[in-house]
Amino acid sequence: MYYSIEHEVPGRLRVRLNGVVREDDVDPLFRVLLECPAITDATIYPRIGSLAVTYGTLEGERTRRRVLDYLAAVDGEQLDAVRSDYTYALAMRTHDLVLDLACTVGGFVLRRLFLPKPLDVVYAIWQYRHFLRLALRSLSKGKLDVAALDAAAIGASFVQGDASTASETMFLLDMGEVLEDYTRAQSANELIYSLLSVPDLAARVERGQETSVPATDLAEVMVGDGVNDSPALKEANVGVAMAAGTAIAREVADITLTDSDLDSLVRLRKLSQGLMNRLERSFWEILLWNSGLLALGIGGVISPQASSLLHNTSTVALGASAMRSYL
Repeated sequence: MYYSIEHEVPGRLRVRLNGVVREDDVDPLFRVLLECPAITDATIYPRIGSLAVTYGTLEGERTRRRVLDYLAAVDGEQLDAVRSDYTYALAMRTHDLVLDLACTVGGFVLRRLFLPKPLDVVYAIWQYRHFLRLALRSLSKGKLDVAALDAAAIGASFVQGDASTASETMFLLDMGEVLEDYTRAQSANELIYSLLSVPDLAARVERGQETSVPATDLAEVMVGDGVNDSPALKEANVGVAMAAGTAIAREVADITLTDSDLDSLVRLRKLSQGLMNRLERSFWEILLWNSGLLALGIGGVISPQASSLLHNTSTVALGASAMRSYL
């Protein structure tokens, strides 16, 4: 593989490839890079034809040289070998989806074309038992959910003598269930893949200089809204989920914004800083006031009545001061 080094810091380098990376080469290339024992993580930028790799720094220049040699040795045969395994797994999932869709659509079309009307009605009533069973199960638990509403809609069509509409409704629901199962499986695979690719190192930029440091040495704030963001939201010191994010992202995040405006983070930061500063200032003010009044009372400078009056007055004044707006 031909490349040129664009940027480099200890433990991380970014290289420019000889052309863009095709979409079907991104995942195989990523897997090939991670097969190198020295590489701990890799990020591919297919549209601009570059990639960034992170590697260990314990052996210094030896590890760097090993990474560079490995990058130079990557060729199309390695990508094809990895792609064959990955394509097979992906093809199996796609094949299952196509097969299920073909059976659902084909069965519906064949019944409409070749099955006599009375037998089609009997089959639709027999097919309805599945939806009815799910609805009864939900109602027995005191829940009026989607399954109960679906069964009610289909049953209303049967009551009206419109078995054709009932059959079409069940067909569409079956199609939706097939697509939902496939989407759920894809989301689970993406979540597992994201959990396995949480980086160990981070790039810190100070005064224009980028350095590679362990991720645990930094206070991380992660903002996300999708399933693939959930591992990072969980691992970050502070995870922030957007209002329109997925349920799993909002569940694992420490903070959920009430809107999708990123300016809320700036206001939240100002609010937290103002709150901590005010708490610290109020603590020292109360400590100094009470210590001073106690010393004056012990020294006989003021009477106990005056000390009590000043104490209550200072409490009211400090409380009113602390009630000012933070922003």
